[in-house]
Amino acid sequence: MAKSRSSSKSGDLLAWGITSIFLGIMLLISKLHLFSYDVYKMLFDWKNFFLYGGIIFLLCKRNRTIGSVLLGIGIILRLQAYFQWQQAYAEYMWPLLFTVVGIVMILFYLRK
Repeated sequence: MAKSRSSSKSGDLLAWGITSIFLGIMLLISKLHLFSYDVYKMLFDWKNFFLYGGIIFLLCKRNRTIGSVLLGIGIILRLQAYFQWQQAYAEYMWPLLFTVVGIVMILFYLRK
């Protein structure tokens, strides 16, 4: 029991550490103005940081719940921008997203 908790904690530290380094490098790059405005706008859009974090957590942790949730939020945010959903649908997106995430978390909990 203690062994699995220890390996889970080291996976957490690795994922958070890599995410922190990645975000620090991205912020440093943004301050150095190494890219054109169009590339900057695409790379440093706040919606992408959910995607970046989700990918890092999926690669670093055995338990893929946090990575899946972050990646899902990032994809939904990108799709919202891509399809430019109407305001009538967008106002229902977050309540539905939180509900679906909660259901998925409970199902993962019950599956253990």
